[in-house]
Amino acid sequence: MKNRINNTLFNNLLIMTRKKLFKTVIEDSFGYKFSYLKLFFYSIIFGDALKNRIQMHTKVGILLPNTCFTVCTFYALQYLKKICCMLNYTSGFSNIASCIKTSEINSIVTSRQFLSKVSLEDEIASLHSEKDIIYLEDILRDKKIVSSLLNTLKLFLSLNTSSKSTDDKFNKPAVILYTSGSEGIPKGVKLSHCNFLANISQVSRTLNFHKSDKIFSCLPFFHSFGLGIGMLLPINIGIRAYIFPSPLKFKEIPDEIKKSKSTILFSTNTFLKNYERYAQRMHFQLIRMIIVGAEKLQSSTYELYKKKYDINILEGYGVTEASPAVSVNTFDYNLKGSVGKLLPDIEYRLKNNDQYKEGGELCLKGPNIMLGYENKDDKSLGLNNEWYETGDIVNFKDGYLHILGRAKRFSKIAGEMVSLSYVESFANDLWTNNINVACSITDSNKGETIVIVTDKKDATLDDLKKYMIDNKSGNLCLPKKLIKLEQIPLLGSGKVDYKKVNENIVN
Repeated sequence: MKNRINNTLFNNLLIMTRKKLFKTVIEDSFGYKFSYLKLFFYSIIFGDALKNRIQMHTKVGILLPNTCFTVCTFYALQYLKKICCMLNYTSGFSNIASCIKTSEINSIVTSRQFLSKVSLEDEIASLHSEKDIIYLEDILRDKKIVSSLLNTLKLFLSLNTSSKSTDDKFNKPAVILYTSGSEGIPKGVKLSHCNFLANISQVSRTLNFHKSDKIFSCLPFFHSFGLGIGMLLPINIGIRAYIFPSPLKFKEIPDEIKKSKSTILFSTNTFLKNYERYAQRMHFQLIRMIIVGAEKLQSSTYELYKKKYDINILEGYGVTEASPAVSVNTFDYNLKGSVGKLLPDIEYRLKNNDQYKEGGELCLKGPNIMLGYENKDDKSLGLNNEWYETGDIVNFKDGYLHILGRAKRFSKIAGEMVSLSYVESFANDLWTNNINVACSITDSNKGETIVIVTDKKDATLDDLKKYMIDNKSGNLCLPKKLIKLEQIPLLGSGKVDYKKVNENIVN
């Protein structure tokens, strides 16, 4: 893998295809199974079908769920040297339209059946006059597909598989992913071929993958972990992936994990809590590794999975801008409460700020760090155009990274900076089966006041304050108000949608 970082994603697929040929690499819950050779062939065939429609466009939107055919579409666009813009279909049409405008996308590949299922058919249809909407159903019905099989075979035999590109194509944008927008408008993150391949190398050198492993891939491909780790990693290191369309099918997923004989699960704390409601020990019998990110792993979730399934959950940390993995605990190097040690080849520095007494803002540098933001100059990368400022306040203890909170998720109370994530941790420890969110509102006396939002119907502010005082939280951390919501808004990645939670508080 190390020798193939300076390459393109498509050329790496070609290399893997020549090595593995008929080995199954991806399968999905709709019953489709693709060997490397079949994936390669379909990618070329799809590419030939798309070529005339998109030849004038550099960027192409993908608005599709997790399926084998979405993987084919992705690699078809890589074959055509297009930039794949992964659109988030759970974020609402206004956010989709914003991403289309930001990236100046003129062609979108989607599916009629899928649009109907997510109730976006009318909105996407309204774009027809300005954008070229290409439907997968039309590609699969195209009679030219059969005639292009011979051409594909000839291409497979003739393409060069040198392990290193002779030009700088690997440093060009391959994908644009959009940040979750949990704190504002999503940003377009430009990631190169090298960014992804470097991160895959970093992760595969750190985690002990087995040839017999199968990743259960349900995090959506528009999410950085869903794409980088759930899809690209298994294809590039030669292990299998079982693709499932949504992480939100809480009741179905335990059965799918068992049926697929998956051994590795990448997930979030929130999703794991929901899967546990339906999963028996037999469902996770073959799972040997669960890695969580995107949000803090609660100690109650860790203990529950240890006791019920005999699985030690490994916590990691990543950001879209890092393609995406930054650090992870392993079975050999594990410190509970941390997000592990930094992956190989990643440098860090802490940007000190007197407001944060226990840590500083994490800045990162390495081959997996993004090219930049869409429609922004290189200054968006931070220090000297080489360092990415994450916005996360962290510290290191004995080489292990600890996340104290987002810089934007600190509240200034009586002149002191209080981490809202820290306040949340008490609510999560007290009400382990619920989603709890700490927010802040303006206070004329103290500057800001902390509010707890929860979906626990019988929660009381007094119970929480007593628990926090008993556990020595500090008086400044005590919330002044509690708001109950029937359902806490979540993003497609499983993160809390803080923007919508704050809107609920205002309303």
